[in-house]
Amino acid sequence: CEDAWVAERPALRFADQQVGVILNPSASHFAFGKHHIRQQLLLAGSTAIQGVYVYANLVGNEAGRAIYDGDTMIGSAGKLLASGSRFSYQDVVLTTAVAEVQKSSPDGCIDCLFEFSQSEESRVETGNDTSLAAGVDAWEQSEFLKEEEFARALSLALFDYMRKSHSRGFVLSLSGGADSATVAVLIGLMVRFALDDLGQDGLSQRLSHCVDGELPDAAQQWVYELLWCVYQATRNSGDITREAARYLAESIGAQFYELDVDAVVEEYKSLISGVLNRELTWAQDDLALQNIQARGRAPSVWMLANIKRGLLLATSNRSEAAVGYTTMDGDTCGGISPIAGTPLN
Repeated sequence: CEDAWVAERPALRFADQQVGVILNPSASHFAFGKHHIRQQLLLAGSTAIQGVYVYANLVGNEAGRAIYDGDTMIGSAGKLLASGSRFSYQDVVLTTAVAEVQKSSPDGCIDCLFEFSQSEESRVETGNDTSLAAGVDAWEQSEFLKEEEFARALSLALFDYMRKSHSRGFVLSLSGGADSATVAVLIGLMVRFALDDLGQDGLSQRLSHCVDGELPDAAQQWVYELLWCVYQATRNSGDITREAARYLAESIGAQFYELDVDAVVEEYKSLISGVLNRELTWAQDDLALQNIQARGRAPSVWMLANIKRGLLLATSNRSEAAVGYTTMDGDTCGGISPIAGTPLN
């Protein structure tokens, strides 16, 4: 594992010891562009020993935080022979290749240093097109690779966390805005990706605990069972956000509920007005009145999540957290926050 991040790479030491095969089992968290870095490290390591380098990474989500992509690669003497599927929903992914392991000799080892740089001079010349390696999925060649990785990483993380926590799905306060819409779509993609990878029987086996009665047999039916979306209106809500939330939920197949929480918000306002002996006004109490609307929506979705035995999804993003543009116990409330590390751009 250290071969991917320490300055004095073990692969270089092994080259001096005439090692012919290096096995690198790793728990390296996902980051954009990291697959390419790992690939270059693997090629440099196999070049250094003029032998075979096998890399296998952990897959899934741990503790609702770190995401692992399940990256697997096999290289030999500076060439990539095979690359397995990333972000797989399978329990095991087997990546294979046929490579010749020659008897090593000190003369056969190459002094190969890898530098973390994007300059052409520092890259390892592989002599082959790595995109043609066996096992590379078509989406890996997309011009929108970052967007593909984003969707697949977070969808897999949500699936794995739900599975490991034995939750029966998700509850989401759907506002009609971009953040909650993104989270809802990730659940839809989660189901689609899982069905593509596992098939109907495989998905049913893994998520049978989420459904009472007959198991779904189509993607939208699975989304309907797994995701409850709730639009919570006050007197300041508009038809545009309400209809946007409804349309999105119906488009992906989620259950959609509408609650009027205006009375809850007004009751809190009345309580505080009594404490202060004055009426609360937007001119004087703007921030507090905005925040109580967000906080007033939390108890009902928490209650639904408890009843469903599901995970309440928070919708705050990284940009909002960085500047403090968020409501504690409002859009930050939830059991897991899928886009907390994602900036608006």
